[in-house]
Amino acid sequence: MNRTLNELMAVADYFILPSLKLLSSKFIDQTLSISNCIIAYYSSVKYQCGELQERARSFILANFVAVTESEYFLNLNAKQVEEWVASDEIIVKGEEEVFSAIVRWIEKDSWRKQSFFELFRHVRCVYVSRNVLFTVVLQHPFVKDEKQCLDLVLDAMKEFSDGTEACFLNQSPRNCLKTHEGVIFACGGVGGERLFCYLPSQNKWYKMANLHFKRNFFGLGSSACQGKLYAVGGNTDDVECYYPSLNSWTRVKPFKQAVNFVAAVTFQGFLYVIGGACSEKKLSTVHRYNPDTNQWQEFHPLCSPRYGICAVADGNYLYAIGGMGLTGVCDVVEKFDPVVNSWKRLAPTQAKRGHAAGASLKSKIFVFGGVDKSGGAPCEMYDKETNVWTSIENAMAPRYPASAVCFKGQIFVFGGFGPNQSEVQEKEMKIYNTDENDWKPCQTVSLGTSLFRLSAGRILKEVLDSCEVFSNP
Repeated sequence: MNRTLNELMAVADYFILPSLKLLSSKFIDQTLSISNCIIAYYSSVKYQCGELQERARSFILANFVAVTESEYFLNLNAKQVEEWVASDEIIVKGEEEVFSAIVRWIEKDSWRKQSFFELFRHVRCVYVSRNVLFTVVLQHPFVKDEKQCLDLVLDAMKEFSDGTEACFLNQSPRNCLKTHEGVIFACGGVGGERLFCYLPSQNKWYKMANLHFKRNFFGLGSSACQGKLYAVGGNTDDVECYYPSLNSWTRVKPFKQAVNFVAAVTFQGFLYVIGGACSEKKLSTVHRYNPDTNQWQEFHPLCSPRYGICAVADGNYLYAIGGMGLTGVCDVVEKFDPVVNSWKRLAPTQAKRGHAAGASLKSKIFVFGGVDKSGGAPCEMYDKETNVWTSIENAMAPRYPASAVCFKGQIFVFGGFGPNQSEVQEKEMKIYNTDENDWKPCQTVSLGTSLFRLSAGRILKEVLDSCEVFSNP
């Protein structure tokens, strides 16, 4: 039968009869199956039958797993197999099925093992369950024997352990597995109990469930950790956890004391609360929360007490930048190195600043706005390799307080933007392009003059669809 398919197409092409070619295509189209769809596809490519090519391709994509078990798929060359495993459009229940398809093809002939990495790099490891990634993928001899493959798996496992959503946001899932949307959560507002989320792909804001407890929005800290969002501080010891899958908040183990003006940041799978103020006392304390055990642990303290710190994590190190110290606004920068398990002083910022916004991108740390002696601090960039801070010329600095987050290679900054720091101004969100040193707006909605803390995360599409789209009245 499959030989007949080829012969039909060849005869039609030889005699250059469009009507015969069309008739042959229709016949093959009506007989598409798991066993013949591969040969139908490549025959239609060869003989330039566009309609049949598209039909055969759609059939293969829809039945990908079954097709990969067929003899014709197993006889494809490496480049042809790569075409399919790289596609966003294949229908699978999970990335582990793509891994299994690659392994089947490699096992057909031992010499094919040399092509394993070129194919395996298309397996989106961050979307494989942690259990399968560790017990199946990591333990497979094809992976263990190839350092490049092993590194891909270990990198995915490290990204899992970092506790942030960056690994999911930086690599898209197959179309059939897109159950979530990447969003930016904005927590705070008047009373510190509001939650919105911004959907960059559609340029929309949504109203989400409010927190249970009111907080001082200026002193609130918020960060996403292990797929959930945490709110801490704001002149209270209450700590709340937001579940995106349920669009609801729950109370977790409280902080040991009521704190204000804290910095909250996620680093290597833990939530860190850095510095702050308790009553009139400035704090040098650092506390670490473990979401798995619901326990707080006192961590290595800062070198000096301060509040209003800009906290940034890059996966390898944790940074505490500026703040309000014992003698006022400061330029102190400290880095926590988990290898040596201690804080280290780095080069100070050029401007003293407190309540600034910061984000890490492309081996650099960007700090925006904040308050200094003159009322408003400029933007600066830190080079991690040279330990040098430089001013970002012509960059529009947001007024304090400000918040920033890195999302899919761009930095989103929330704050008031303008030359006069003393004026009360509506807050807005803008995107900073680090390559062009330029800003562009997001959809303009009025969130008032209060501060919102930004965090990147993911949320189920069905949950988002049930929420109210927020726009100006």
